Amino acid sequence: IAKAVGRGGNDDFLSKSEFRVCASLLCFYAAAADCFFSVDAGDGSDDGGDDDDGDRRILLGEWRAAYPRFRDGTLDGNGLAAFSSPSDDASTEEAADKIFREMDLDGRGAVMLSEWCEYVRKAEEDAGTSMGLLFSSTAAGRAEQSDQEEGNLPPLHCPKPGESTPSSPSKIEMFRSCLLPYAEKDAAGLELRKAAWISLDPNGNGIVSLAELDAWILRECTTAMGESGEALWKRYRPSYIRAFGIAKAVGRGGNDDFLSKSEFRVCASLLCFYAAAADCFFSVDAGDGSDDGGDDDDGDRRILLGEWRAAYPRFRDGTLDGNGLAAFSSPSDDASTEEAADKIFREMDLDGRGAVMLSEWCEYVRKAEEDAGTSMGLLFSSTAAGRAEQSDQEEGNLPPLHCPKPGESTPSSPSKIEMFRSCLLPYAEKDAAGLELRKAAWISLDPNGNGIVSLAELDAWILRECTTAMGESGEALWKRYRPSYIRAF
Repeated sequence: IAKAVGRGGNDDFLSKSEFRVCASLLCFYAAAADCFFSVDAGDGSDDGGDDDDGDRRILLGEWRAAYPRFRDGTLDGNGLAAFSSPSDDASTEEAADKIFREMDLDGRGAVMLSEWCEYVRKAEEDAGTSMGLLFSSTAAGRAEQSDQEEGNLPPLHCPKPGESTPSSPSKIEMFRSCLLPYAEKDAAGLELRKAAWISLDPNGNGIVSLAELDAWILRECTTAMGESGEALWKRYRPSYIRAFGIAKAVGRGGNDDFLSKSEFRVCASLLCFYAAAADCFFSVDAGDGSDDGGDDDDGDRRILLGEWRAAYPRFRDGTLDGNGLAAFSSPSDDASTEEAADKIFREMDLDGRGAVMLSEWCEYVRKAEEDAGTSMGLLFSSTAAGRAEQSDQEEGNLPPLHCPKPGESTPSSPSKIEMFRSCLLPYAEKDAAGLELRKAAWISLDPNGNGIVSLAELDAWILRECTTAMGESGEALWKRYRPSYIRAF
């Protein structure tokens, strides 16, 4: 369905403009399949029929046993219109038989998953839900529901096969696109953090070590960027310990040797901030292969005075990107002079040994944020003063999150469909955070930049998303709902 939504696209492949709709459809059809498996008992439940054997078909006896359970809530209808607001006699055997005949399109006495999904789709249309309107518009060939990312944006260009993307993002842009969505203070960011925490804290004790955080960052980068993701993770890895060290001390009464759930959003912000600081450091030190004109621009993780003198004017004229950091914004009028550069170098060289190390560089950048009164500066100030205004209680209007003690389990476990939807639903959001997520994910989906994605590529991406968020159990989730992907695609 999704691949036929966009205007004038290649209907054998998914285009970038159809990605959001595809994410919605993947969640919808996975929910439909989840209900099917519950009736068919493919998940191990017992619906009371002789044929509840998980054979991917539903016989009349299975349906008769299951239908009243949708009525009383014993079976979850996953918010689908097909299982909502049944008629007054919907619990009777006659009503169940009538619905079974509607589902059994070929009249062979067994409802297959394809027939089940078609019935569920039609129910959405008949109920006039948002998904039903999408299905109706697609069937009629209208483009109102095509994913032009947001209604107020111009139509996205759909490149032809073999056509490259117009420009490539920088290393820091790619890295931040992986982690910045987790720092957003909105509903989409909250849902992302909830899903990611399951992967970060698989034993449910409420705390995460630096090693666990490091492994999660690697998974995020490789999921979004493929093979190049490991190089990104390695490039910015020296900065992670600084972000972790500050974030783990933010929450109220937490274990300051570990990161708690309430500190996760702040940690994501700090990871992006210190990666940006490290990126500027590497540009000056020429660890990324650039030539700053000094004898010592050899990527040795230290900056000597000659390197800094050569680099500083380039921050002034924009040749070197300051990544939005206050330390490299609004310099004084004489900031391009050698004397000004030397003054700043002395401020950065805290031990006075004639070389600025990454730790000293990061400390200078941090202090510049405080002095400028930026949002990051306020966070640093509040952390240093022991205040909790900037602690991550997810959103200001929510009560403080419970921080479990080591060994304490989480209060409840999400269902399979909840875990699956938590992996993909953020990509279906029609907001700025969702847009940024889709931009980052598309790089992984379409590594050759030709603007189209096959079903096999989509399938592999879903597997990566599930295993990144859920660890080893993610593969089982991917496999469980895999029969539904072709319908969404």
